[in-house]
Amino acid sequence: MKKLLLLAALMFSFGLSAQRLEVGATTAAAIGIGYGTFYDIRPMVAWGKSFESVRRVRLDRTSMNFSSYNDQNYFSMSTGIFFGQQWRKQIADKFYFIHGPEIGASYYAGTNYQSSTLGTHYRMGGAYRVNDKFTISLEAPVSFEYSWSQNANSEATSSSYFSLFGSSNLLSFTYALK
Repeated sequence: MKKLLLLAALMFSFGLSAQRLEVGATTAAAIGIGYGTFYDIRPMVAWGKSFESVRRVRLDRTSMNFSSYNDQNYFSMSTGIFFGQQWRKQIADKFYFIHGPEIGASYYAGTNYQSSTLGTHYRMGGAYRVNDKFTISLEAPVSFEYSWSQNANSEATSSSYFSLFGSSNLLSFTYALK
């Protein structure tokens, strides 16, 4: 975990000298009809020498939960971080095709269960550049993830996951500071 935090700090420090710096938020995106609260917001920072090519760091799957059921208390927390590159190619006035790789990890710990996941995604989608500062994008990845877990009885499992545009779809709103 220390190495992951050091890597994040190092990558963020490169952004301090970038000509373009964007901050924003992403949220899970889906096609169809949904319901429920809109609370799944994940912070993101992107930086680079131009709008057409940026590096990104984003938090993913970060939450805490406490519940009580039949006089039993349950607690869980999860967090994740992804690092990536995004290229943006203009296809029409204010519209861009976006794509690029990212790699990251997530961790979940609960009262009687814990798991870790390593994943790599290749994201593709579209962006609408409202003006020089504000951009809206929608992305879907081709994903490969490997996870391992252990329950309270020390029973361990592992699994691999491959998805075509079905995992971690993102709707992003970014604002350029530089």
